Amino acid sequence: MHSASQEIGRKLKRSSDFKHFLWRRHPHRRVLDGALPEVISTDGETVRRILSQQKQIIFQEFEDRQTASALINRIESSVVPGVAMVGYSMFKERDAVAILHTGQNLGPGWLAFPDTKRKRAAGMVSPTLPLRVVDQPKLRLVAGASVVWDRRDLVIKGAVEQRGSQFASTPRAFDLLEHLADWKVEAVFYKNDELKRVDLCESGSPRDGISRVHSSRREACFVIDPLMYKQMRQLDAQVWFRFTFDRELFCLPVDWSSFWMMVDLAEAPGVLM
Repeated sequence: MHSASQEIGRKLKRSSDFKHFLWRRHPHRRVLDGALPEVISTDGETVRRILSQQKQIIFQEFEDRQTASALINRIESSVVPGVAMVGYSMFKERDAVAILHTGQNLGPGWLAFPDTKRKRAAGMVSPTLPLRVVDQPKLRLVAGASVVWDRRDLVIKGAVEQRGSQFASTPRAFDLLEHLADWKVEAVFYKNDELKRVDLCESGSPRDGISRVHSSRREACFVIDPLMYKQMRQLDAQVWFRFTFDRELFCLPVDWSSFWMMVDLAEAPGVLM
């Protein structure tokens, strides 16, 4: 049960103060796009972090001036002021990218360069966050999905919920789902260790948009092709939800504002005989 006060959506504050970003791809076998993304940002005192894990997305925020200063030094040593940038999308496949927001307020404008501090001379990956980050309160997104017939369509009915009672009890509490701008479904399988996609639905976008059930839950319905779904089951494919967030969460281009998680599909009786 959710009280009326809990139903009022709260967005993250002061996002325009966070100008320094470190975007990272964590390579993993057999995950969507071959990696799980992470963004770490700071305003010089506070550190914010969002990270895809295989079946959840986590967000953390904590004050740590030493870590914030180290992040700024790391990012600014990679981003070279005054150097023309040939399309930041060219860095999407990099494992680590240093990003500096140069626009006004939350307006567009970024400098982005490969993270030059990614590796030390000995080839060791340099630490980014202190180990104590593990103990910081977490806000988590988790999701579930089922396959049913609905209005003559075979659909995936998806739900995503916000969890984290410890984080919710802190002054930093906010509603991450209030920042959800887009939600897509994607299916992939692996053949000879190579990722291949299944054209499960034409657009991957929700049939009726994203439904706000309450501040900590969203639902969406995705029309899928019955023949492709049958093929997907035979291939033992994975289904992933890709969530894109607005600039009020992290002021980044769309390519760097998406995070994903895998979902298990529950199949209603009689879906496909």
